Amino acid sequence: MKSVRKSEALEEVKSRMPLSVKLSAQAVFKHYNLSTSQAINLFFHEVAESKSLSFNLKMPNKDTIKAMDDVKNRVGVKKFKNVQDMLDDLHSDDPED
Repeated sequence: MKSVRKSEALEEVKSRMPLSVKLSAQAVFKHYNLSTSQAINLFFHEVAESKSLSFNLKMPNKDTIKAMDDVKNRVGVKKFKNVQDMLDDLHSDDPED
């Protein structure tokens, strides 16, 4: 994401929408620890960079959240001395061996 130059003036953006849409969106922003202003800035920067409306952030499902928590808490996480050891372990269950 491009940063704003210090000398670049900031513009205010106003939008009108149904309260239910605003509250639903803010719940998603809260999940990502973003303010409404930060989320709008993220959206505008992405559109400016990609020249499209193509980015797609989705809230992870329960399985993904559990997997992320497991990694964060080092549950079932293996450590390797080097890449070759990791690859050997990865292929140790390979039925073609």
